[in-house]
Amino acid sequence: MGDDWETLGVLDEIFQVCYFLQIYAGLNKFCINDVVKFSGMETEIINDCLDRLCKYGYLIKEDNGYYILSSIGLNEAKSRYEEEFKFFHGSAHGLCNDPKCACHEKGPLYCNLTINESFKFKIDTKRPLRINSLHELS
Repeated sequence: MGDDWETLGVLDEIFQVCYFLQIYAGLNKFCINDVVKFSGMETEIINDCLDRLCKYGYLIKEDNGYYILSSIGLNEAKSRYEEEFKFFHGSAHGLCNDPKCACHEKGPLYCNLTINESFKFKIDTKRPLRINSLHELS
């Protein structure tokens, strides 16, 4: 891998892929080929990242070549993954992250996100934008 920043970015991306595979893809264990297929990166780079993640205590490599996230790795990966994809968190449920918003009790039609006809949404810079349904993007 290249410089330290590039290495850190690739390592973080692979770490998030491991979390996705174990939690969202439903794999209790995953192998290097699973990570290669999902990330599209070279096997050598992924192998180096997985070795580092094991060394740091975030992954556990089993004798059969499969990996699982350690308890420390699971918590850290969850935090990083959720931060990376926080824009999408509310969209699956049709609710924004404002606990005072009416959409939590009345549904997505009552969400206080400001709709702007020419741009579809007027972004509120005080909180992240949440998409209530996919048809609002078209």
